[in-house]
Amino acid sequence: MGAVWRNQLGRLVCGAMFSLCVGLTPGLAAGPSTLDICKTAMSCIHTQARYSTAAPPISLRVALNIPDRNLATCTHIANSRPYSEVAAACEAFLAAGNGTARERAEANLMLGFAIGWSKPGTSAWNVEAVAIWNKAIAIDPDFAEPYLAIGNILAISADPMTALIYFERLLAIHPDEWRAHTGQAKALRYAKKHWRAKEAAKKAVKLAPHEAKANYVLAEMYFLLGEWQMALPHYESAVANYNEQTWRTRDLEQENHPLRGLAKTYAKLGRHEEALATFDGFLSAYPHEATDPSNLLQRADLLEAAGRLAEAAAVLEQTLPLADASIKSDYAIKRAILLVKLGHAEKASKAIDELLEHDTPHMALVLQVFLKNHGFKYVRVSGVVDSATRSALQECLSIEDCSGLLSERI
Repeated sequence: MGAVWRNQLGRLVCGAMFSLCVGLTPGLAAGPSTLDICKTAMSCIHTQARYSTAAPPISLRVALNIPDRNLATCTHIANSRPYSEVAAACEAFLAAGNGTARERAEANLMLGFAIGWSKPGTSAWNVEAVAIWNKAIAIDPDFAEPYLAIGNILAISADPMTALIYFERLLAIHPDEWRAHTGQAKALRYAKKHWRAKEAAKKAVKLAPHEAKANYVLAEMYFLLGEWQMALPHYESAVANYNEQTWRTRDLEQENHPLRGLAKTYAKLGRHEEALATFDGFLSAYPHEATDPSNLLQRADLLEAAGRLAEAAAVLEQTLPLADASIKSDYAIKRAILLVKLGHAEKASKAIDELLEHDTPHMALVLQVFLKNHGFKYVRVSGVVDSATRSALQECLSIEDCSGLLSERI
């Protein structure tokens, strides 16, 4: 009973101090004594394990720099925090009606991201997230982040022209926002308007010449257009100014490391050993990337371009167990082509036989259509691998032009 009585008495004392503080809050500027009372009250309340479930008035919280717990959980996301917990904290903060306009806008921003992160690989959440981000814009029209979030997600979800509207709205408010120009560049790229995309990316670099992401997006556009020499200095700038923390944004689509782009550009310019050294430097700096099938495939391509065919074939063999079933056939055929070039026709034939025994009807159809369109008229397009398909494929692998086209096709 004594403990209960002391707890109740403590609550009463804390409550009295809190009431006094709230009453004095309008006059916080009067002197340090008021702040002392308020700070003591808050310390007392925390010690008593939440005297009141109600949050302190916003004027008091801001004046004393007291963080809202839900807002902190919502906007300062930790990598290990479950997305559902982030979303719940954001919703709780918004439901309480507390916070400044910017804080409420930030909470809506993060709520949209939390929904997206919790549903990887789905598209249904896009509409929900965009609606939430539009609320953020309505609450705080000067806040740049929700415009960027909406624009970026619409750009990669088959609505790039609507994405451009949001980037234009942001530029009308913040003409020097370089990220809006990079967003425009990516949206225009998805819309197949490549020249306009390049011009938008150039505007971003003009505004932010030392920003890694701005240079990277422009380099990607130059590379896409076959202007590899123009791409080179911008990839180099992206590498020189790269910062891991700022590169990995909250966006749902993440850019590749600029070292990958620099390596492929060196390769296009015929600087094959530099390409390999650059890419191997990337894999050494980020060991977890060394098991990514797409990275292994790029390394195999770089080795092949440098004339190191045996090493390229070995990398592809290493990649096969790691590759997703939907692309494993592509890797196996590329390896078989390299084996033929190395004079190992028997090993290539065995590899193809193993592939076709376990392959899907879709891949069989792809191969049969390719072979029929490239001179092997006797191949029947059925989705079932037969002796004619095997014979045509092996013959194709032994013909440089045919195997080269097959490699490009897959």
